[in-house]
Amino acid sequence: MGLNKRLFTSDTAFVNTENFGIVTYTGNGAKPGGPVLNYGFQPDLVWIKGRSTAKSSRITSIGMTEFQHLDSTSTAAISTSTTDTRVNLDYSSTSARIETASAGWNASGSTYVAWGWKAGGAAVTNNDGATSAQVSANPDAGFSIITYNTSTTDTTVGHGLNSQPKFYVAKNKNDSEYWLAGSTLLATNKAWKLNENTAPFTTSGWSNEHPTSSVIATNINSNKDYILYCWADVDGYQKISSYTGQSGNVTPSSTNSIGFQPRFLMIKRIDAGSEWYVFDSERGVTKYLMLNKSNAEATLSHLTFSSTGFSISGSLATQGETWMYLAIA
Repeated sequence: MGLNKRLFTSDTAFVNTENFGIVTYTGNGAKPGGPVLNYGFQPDLVWIKGRSTAKSSRITSIGMTEFQHLDSTSTAAISTSTTDTRVNLDYSSTSARIETASAGWNASGSTYVAWGWKAGGAAVTNNDGATSAQVSANPDAGFSIITYNTSTTDTTVGHGLNSQPKFYVAKNKNDSEYWLAGSTLLATNKAWKLNENTAPFTTSGWSNEHPTSSVIATNINSNKDYILYCWADVDGYQKISSYTGQSGNVTPSSTNSIGFQPRFLMIKRIDAGSEWYVFDSERGVTKYLMLNKSNAEATLSHLTFSSTGFSISGSLATQGETWMYLAIA
């Protein structure tokens, strides 16, 4: 399946910063009155990670209530508070707001990063698959959020992107269970665990098939509520692909010339175990966080962003190693 070329039905130009944003902030410990996350758009997914001190990640999105969140460092079921709003995604048409004093989001003096994605706003019913799903999709930006109940173990659900997702993660909201992460870069019977640093493992979790331009197949626990996030290639904005280390140095003119300057880069090794590393331009490209660990921000001076892609070397590009990446402009 080729790149999404963003076929517009209006004269409105696509603006990358109106579909994905990076906000850094310092906690004030206030409830109410927490930090405002000014993205320039209303986000449908906010993924927060502590920088200055060790903190688990916090994920709030369409498909959850204002009191709920998930944690990519953990197998835990969705966490719910009956009194403490986590992130108010509806704060304004251009921002979200932290509405808790909890240390995972808003410890006074601690620093954080909040990655924000625009999906399609309020979810709508999608019957493209064998199982009906609630889908919030942004085809132009190659991102969608899907919630559904697995009435049968082996089923398909629509994703609303009109192009093939190339990276996707699913989480059982009801129970303690690992995050199932998949990619078209893996064999159809392989997946990662987002909450672990392990190598891809053999599973039928993706029904031994890759997604199509309309549906994604899963073979997971029955009668459970799942949330599924999907990313697809978008020409000039988002790319999911791989690079192979070349004697400790990979240059933009070889395997990572992607046609745009990334602001966000997530990498994960394909051929063995590794952490889930995330770099971004807002924090500085030499600083990384790990989606599968609570560790504070650390420094690794092996990455540069350019107008055409990224160059990576050292321990993240050892000769012969193969890595998956998700890059967003």
